[in-house]
Amino acid sequence: MKMSPTLLFVSLAVLCVGAAGAATPKKPPAYNQNRLGAYAVGSIGMTSYTSDQAGTEDFLLDFMTQGSPAQNLQASTDDSDFGYQAQFGYRFHRFFAAEIGLLKFGDLTTKGSGDIDYDETGNFEQVDATFKYHPNGLLMSAIGIVPLGTRFEVFGRLGYLFSNVEREIVIKTPTETLLNGSFRDDTTEVLYGLGLVFNINEAYSLRAEYQFADEVGSDSVGVEDFNFLSLGFQMRF
Repeated sequence: MKMSPTLLFVSLAVLCVGAAGAATPKKPPAYNQNRLGAYAVGSIGMTSYTSDQAGTEDFLLDFMTQGSPAQNLQASTDDSDFGYQAQFGYRFHRFFAAEIGLLKFGDLTTKGSGDIDYDETGNFEQVDATFKYHPNGLLMSAIGIVPLGTRFEVFGRLGYLFSNVEREIVIKTPTETLLNGSFRDDTTEVLYGLGLVFNINEAYSLRAEYQFADEVGSDSVGVEDFNFLSLGFQMRF
């Protein structure tokens, strides 16, 4: 059977296109999609407080003793604790996003102990005290993003923290609680962050971030400086 010139031309064209497609190298997967739209992030990390706690420890011991005879007094501070965050974001541009999130930072805990004679009768009784600082709040942030290669991105955060700071104090003996009280205040502070994103695929990423803020709190509850180092999981919608 003879092949018409038109059919022969079409057949040759198809073969040439197929050969050219096979010879063209495939593009690498676009893990760093710079994809616009909504996403959510959940993270957990360690809060570290950088303020000097010597004054807080002295205050706690003075508050415990109330001027009564005392012995074996000692105080110490645990200035690190776990915290967590949940944030919702929207990427408007390859280089820019905005986020809003709920944050619960770890506690700053100062403990004191000693033998105190409240009645001044010569009978000393063991007394233990705990003084805690709890910061948490709502964070609104602008995020600047710089894509790196096909999988990584770095970003910077400028956030406004609407914080709720609580101070809790408990003083007790082995047999009774002498004091259990708390006081709180709402404040606003600037929070900064630097982070790195590893894109697993088009939907999921891992995110590491370092956040820091100074003088979080107020005169009524005290102010503290802290940083928060976290690892999170990001999901795009």
